[in-house]
Amino acid sequence: MRRIGAVLDDAHGGAGTRVLEIGSGWGALAVRAAQRGAKVTTITLSSEQAALAKVRFAEADVDVDIQLVDYREATGEYDADIRLELIAAV
Repeated sequence: MRRIGAVLDDAHGGAGTRVLEIGSGWGALAVRAAQRGAKVTTITLSSEQAALAKVRFAEADVDVDIQLVDYREATGEYDADIRLELIAAV
C-alpha cells in the first residue's frame, strides 16, 4: 500500500484529477486513487482480473471505470497515466 501511495503521490493522482491506469491488476491502485478523489479509468486484457476488480470496487464503494481493452486502443484525456501492473508484468 505504501508503494501505491508513493506512485499516486508522484503522479499527482488525487482529488479532481483524471487517472488512467494501464494494467488493472486486481484493482488496488484504482481503489486507492478513487478514495483520494481521482476519476479513475483502468484498463486490462484479463477478464478474470476485471471481474475481481469490479468486486473490490463495489466493496470499497468507489466509482471506477474498468475497461477490457488493449492499452494501444485507449482514448481520452488524463492528467496522469500509471503503468504499475503493466511494468510488473513485462
